Amino acid sequence: MRILRILLPALVLAALVGASPAQAIVGGAQASPNEYPHQVRVLMATAGGNYSCGGSIRDATHVVTAAHCVYIDDTLLAPANVAVGYGSIDRRTLTTAAVTEVTMPAAYLTDDSHDVAVLELAVPLTFGPSVNFIPLATAAELAAGTGPEANAVATGWGATSEGGAGSTLLREVTLPLRPDTICSAFYAPSYVSARSVCAGGKGAAASNNPDTCQGDSGGPLALNGELVGITSYGLGCGRTLTPAAYTESSNPAIQAVIEGTAPPSSTLRGSENQSPPVSGGAPPVTLPVEQAPAPPSPVIAARDTIRPTARLSRLSCSKRRRCSFRIRASDNGARVARLSAKVSRRVGSRTRTRTLKPRRISGGFAIAVTLSKATYRLNAVATDAAGNRSRVLTKKFRVR
Repeated sequence: MRILRILLPALVLAALVGASPAQAIVGGAQASPNEYPHQVRVLMATAGGNYSCGGSIRDATHVVTAAHCVYIDDTLLAPANVAVGYGSIDRRTLTTAAVTEVTMPAAYLTDDSHDVAVLELAVPLTFGPSVNFIPLATAAELAAGTGPEANAVATGWGATSEGGAGSTLLREVTLPLRPDTICSAFYAPSYVSARSVCAGGKGAAASNNPDTCQGDSGGPLALNGELVGITSYGLGCGRTLTPAAYTESSNPAIQAVIEGTAPPSSTLRGSENQSPPVSGGAPPVTLPVEQAPAPPSPVIAARDTIRPTARLSRLSCSKRRRCSFRIRASDNGARVARLSAKVSRRVGSRTRTRTLKPRRISGGFAIAVTLSKATYRLNAVATDAAGNRSRVLTKKFRVR
């Protein structure tokens, strides 16, 4: 199971209407007022439940968080279903800001090391003692800060122990920066050193070692007051000698998304005019003060890092242009949770895409569809129960 540090729907029932089982920093301490004015809380409403994450203020109108916080169930959330709380270390007294655009890298669909997203706010923030931006560290500053005993600081409202309750007040934890080889040993092949920072995992106690936990996803990892990482995933929370992975903010591709300089072709954007809100219920821009106690969270299982596989075993088209596909899919010998597939073709200067409906069969999936005469490209991705995605299966074919 992939342990992304986001609250799961079953754990956050009514997160937008009162109770919040947010999980937070393990082995840390309470933050002081105005100590981390860049810290925000991101709240998301979905058809399947509600979520919460952390985030950082990039500038007066933008917040940085993790892609897995806003890309849920293979869907980029509508801005109307996302809100940002800021301006306090007490999550019950946060000021709420509406969101008008959600942006994430398209590369995240096939490579979860691109775990970054940017939220555009409807109204600019007013900076002051409790509200301010965090500067981005450069690659050179990160490299210079990864020597022996170098420490970074992570913050969040998450659980103070694995399976424990959340924190009402913002907490902080000091984490040693570790060589990429340490995290690769735990999380390969998902851990990509070029876009990841490894931190924590030096405590020898049986539990509650310094760490981030679920609910801290998307929050900042700071070095010398500058953003070096975005909380992404780990194995449980506070386990002995177990580090966690953070998205490296100084990587050129990640930095381009954060700074808004990535080319439009490489990003996915949701705006109020493009993506409809979840039907039923008000969007989370009118959050009440959270008062109810958090219910206990289940013990977090070990993280599944193995990608499923998908390969094309058959492709044939009849004279009546009825095309059949057989795709073999496996998750380390078990069956995958689902398969997403589509075909696309060029029509003049535009690309037209059609989503397919796979039917589960023994060992994989079958697809049958009638197509017009043209040259097509098939794209398919298998996803396992933990959310790991296969590499994109692609095949070019012609219907005559």
